[in-house]
Amino acid sequence: MAELPSYYQNAPDKSYLNAALAIVQLGSAGFTILLKTSRVGSLGRFVFPLYQNCIGFLILAPLAFFYERDQRPELRFSTACRLFILGSIGVVINQVTYVTSSSSVSSLVSPSIPAAIESITPLFTLILAGACWLEEIHLRRRDGKAKVLGILLSCLGAVVIALGKGPVLLRSLAVPTNNLLQVQVSSESWQLSSIALIGSICLGIYLILQVPILTRYPAPLSVAAFSCLFGVLELGILSAIFERDTSKWILEPGSQIYCVIYAGFIGTALAFGTYSWGVFRGGPVIVAVYQPLRMVFTCTLAAVLLHQPFHFGSLIGTVLVIFGTCSVLWGREEQRRMAMGSSLTEHLWSPAD
Repeated sequence: MAELPSYYQNAPDKSYLNAALAIVQLGSAGFTILLKTSRVGSLGRFVFPLYQNCIGFLILAPLAFFYERDQRPELRFSTACRLFILGSIGVVINQVTYVTSSSSVSSLVSPSIPAAIESITPLFTLILAGACWLEEIHLRRRDGKAKVLGILLSCLGAVVIALGKGPVLLRSLAVPTNNLLQVQVSSESWQLSSIALIGSICLGIYLILQVPILTRYPAPLSVAAFSCLFGVLELGILSAIFERDTSKWILEPGSQIYCVIYAGFIGTALAFGTYSWGVFRGGPVIVAVYQPLRMVFTCTLAAVLLHQPFHFGSLIGTVLVIFGTCSVLWGREEQRRMAMGSSLTEHLWSPAD
């Protein structure tokens, strides 16, 4: 049975980890808003992620080279193959599906079916981590119950934010019927939901696969940089094959350029670097449990920046997400305390040499 990483048992480090993961979701919410307002759909479906990850790699590579040069082991061929698979799943498939489902005209910034489906990542990651013996889930103990309940509350809260309506709490921010965030249950929306589901599954697999890689190659920034590099190579090949129209490669001045730069810095460098560091420090589940916070931040930013209505359902969903996240964190801390107590008891009752 996999134990909690020793790094996660340090209180100051846990605070940094939790804050970093929350900041990443805030940045991802801003990325979602930019995708909706910058018309990136005119670019090729592989071209935008290609540009994004080129920028991300140029940021991650020097950071990994200088910061981890003393702790980075020799890169073996088997590890490189694993990093290639990591880039295929976490960079290529995950980001292409995310950009496709988020930037489509019919997909909506916050309360949309695709956005709700994207929030199942914590549940899928918990199931996969438990099946792979990477996370202890004791359903008969209070720590295990807190984890499962927290994951379910977070996913439910994200769905409520996405699909729930109710009274408008901030009427001064509401706009008429041309509301960008109104729900459209159409055939295209369900197609986008399928794309979003694939992306969520790939993100969960991406987090899980990093555990054995980081065990052999304990350099999280380097893992993020290499997976990004392999993703760039694959996206370059796919773009060259499928994007023959040169107009699909040209960035329009203004919002598209800003969106690509933001995506490279936040959507790739910050997010993937923090994900790998988070898996290394606390495991894949602790990283995944923060994903529904993106819905909370997206809904809030949409209300503040895009003057969209903030509904009662959004408030209820926000409360559920926050309670769910806190429940998982409490379950993790309770598991740590119980493990330490058990170790102390065994030490006290062990026969003296």
